[in-house]
Amino acid sequence: MTPDNAPYLCGGILFTLMLQVINKGGCANDKLDGDFDGISDTDVMASLYEVVTGEKIAVNNKSTFEKETNQFKTCRKYGETYICFTNSFVIDAFTSSVKQKNPDLLKRMSEFTNTYIVRTLSEWLVKALFEVIEGDEEIAPDTVFDVTYSLSVPKDELYGITEVELPVFLLSVLSFILQERPDNTKGRSTFESWHSHAGPRSPWKFNSNIGKSITRKISVKTTLSLDTLRDTFADQPGKEAADAIALPKERSAKEITYSDEDMKLLRRLNEDYDEILSGLIGEDYGSFLLDTRLPIRIKELYESKWKSKADSFDDPMLKSYVYGMLGELNKISQSMTDNVPSSPFLKQSRDKIRNLYVRLHPNSYESSFPYDAFIDDWNDGEY
Repeated sequence: MTPDNAPYLCGGILFTLMLQVINKGGCANDKLDGDFDGISDTDVMASLYEVVTGEKIAVNNKSTFEKETNQFKTCRKYGETYICFTNSFVIDAFTSSVKQKNPDLLKRMSEFTNTYIVRTLSEWLVKALFEVIEGDEEIAPDTVFDVTYSLSVPKDELYGITEVELPVFLLSVLSFILQERPDNTKGRSTFESWHSHAGPRSPWKFNSNIGKSITRKISVKTTLSLDTLRDTFADQPGKEAADAIALPKERSAKEITYSDEDMKLLRRLNEDYDEILSGLIGEDYGSFLLDTRLPIRIKELYESKWKSKADSFDDPMLKSYVYGMLGELNKISQSMTDNVPSSPFLKQSRDKIRNLYVRLHPNSYESSFPYDAFIDDWNDGEY
């Protein structure tokens, strides 16, 4: 077949390139020559399935799974029994997790690369994928790929990239493929141009020079731990937030009193929000913000309960504290939903939340805490 649309990035092409760098024993040079003894293609496919879905694949018919894996690799049709990469629910869940930088997904891919990828060949894999992306005429120049946890670049700027976090980059490439390349057969000409075989029943031998045209050095990180994510997060604007925000000393003397109804309502509010507020002002706040369920919890509490109940407080000052707290949480929730968790307002917002936390626990802290610069700029739509 004439490679009239090569290179073409699809699932089979990504899988083929990954198989060239799998840790299967032997020396690194043997792998690029097509020596694949040891770990099977189906082992790699099963692990990739787990990365995408978060679940282990249940194979009842080994021969069918082997056949579908081979069809996938050689850019034939997607399997209908085991390889669910065209399932819309799987695609939506996976791409959403990639966009949100879900820590569980990043951990799974990091474990995959750390287990399977030969580190000395990881740079070649990145260069090969760069070359395919840059040469694929059907990928628009402004198509964006994540190259590190904190850096995303369009296709036409890949030429300047010299540092790549492999788990992040592979997830981004895979997300593009699942969303934009449902027809795996369009990569067949690319596959054939990269391989040779002696006859219809003989195995394909990889003999391509793909990736070797990029001569610059690319530093590749194959493992990305949650500690690394927290460090990356702390290095963004507002890194002071990585430290705990100190609360004033606890008090045991004079009590501040509100009406019985206000106190009952305040206790309910604190029962609902104390864990969230403590997490946001605590020393491990970076890890706390990596929980993708947090914006959902904040939104559900607000929409289902406190959007209406907040107006039930009688004391006007107490009511302003409650609305202020809800406003700050909604801003943080929105920033996480928009995938900008380290936006510049975060440090200031945490300071406000600390002050509000104290105000919403009126009998727990010393009254000498300085409130002269207290909150006066709540969002207009919040109350």
